[in-house]
Order: sequence, then C-alpha cells, then structure tokens
Amino acid sequence: MEHTGIKIELTGSIEQINDKKNVSRFITITRDLEPAGIITNDVTNISFEFKNVEKQFETYRGNNIIVKYTLKVIVLSKMRQATQEVEFVVINPKDSNLLQSENDPIKLEVGIEDWLHLIFDVHKSKFHLRDCLTGHVNFKKVSIRLKSMELQIIKKETIGAGIFNF
Repeated sequence: MEHTGIKIELTGSIEQINDKKNVSRFITITRDLEPAGIITNDVTNISFEFKNVEKQFETYRGNNIIVKYTLKVIVLSKMRQATQEVEFVVINPKDSNLLQSENDPIKLEVGIEDWLHLIFDVHKSKFHLRDCLTGHVNFKKVSIRLKSMELQIIKKETIGAGIFNF
C-alpha cells in the first residue's frame, strides 16, 4: 500500500454524557511515524514514544462525565485516510500519598430517642478506587425489632462551569 505518511495521535478528553457535541480536550499530541512510502504485505512494526506527557486526570466513567485517553493511528494516502483508534486507561499511583494525609476517620451517631442508637465508624474518609472499605456499626440501644440493615456507597459527581469533581 502506498501512503503519504503515518501519524499517531494521543488524546485526553472529557465528555459530558448528555452533551456529546462539547468535548473538552486537555491533551492532543501528534507525532509523525513514517514519511511517505510503501507498506508491504509483511508485518511492519513502527515504534513510537510520548515522553513526559502530563496525564492530569485518571480515566473515569461516571453517570454524567467520561474522562478518557485514546491513541489513534492515521495512515494517509492520496485516495483516502485510514484510522484505527484504541482507548487506554490511566491510573495515578501518586494519589495514594494524598490519601494518607488528612485522612480522618468518620464517626457518625444516629438515633431515635429511647428506641434506637447506632454508632457508625469508618477508619478513614478518603479511599483509592481499589481500597477495601472497612468499619463497624455499634447498636447501643435497640427497643424495636430490626428485620434488616443495609449500607450503601453513593458516588457523587459535580460538574459545571469547566470544573468537575468525582
């Protein structure tokens, strides 16, 4: 196949689920891999490297927002352009240091006077995505028959005016 060049593009973007038209790109880097030439039927390997690229956000898929990174290979020719895109995941291992500082335990007391008193303890307030959530619930006074107890983890997303929190 005769081509007029081969390029690779690294993209980091933020998409709002309900507004696919307004995609915010925070990284776009393109590198030329090969000048014009011919690709034969044999397997052709072309190395590439993106050094010192600051990937400031972790990959995230939420209810309202998607943060994703992609690599796109573009083969240009006189007739048309062939592209192949692949998504990859970015996990920031440095965040574990942030979790150790100012990670106070959560202690919550809830009750109905003379009926029920619960003390809910969680050993820390910030967690990594892979952490195990541990804690305990103490029943201090129970004057009613309990059929079940449930705990729920709620994911909170806030977006707006170019600012988003997960």
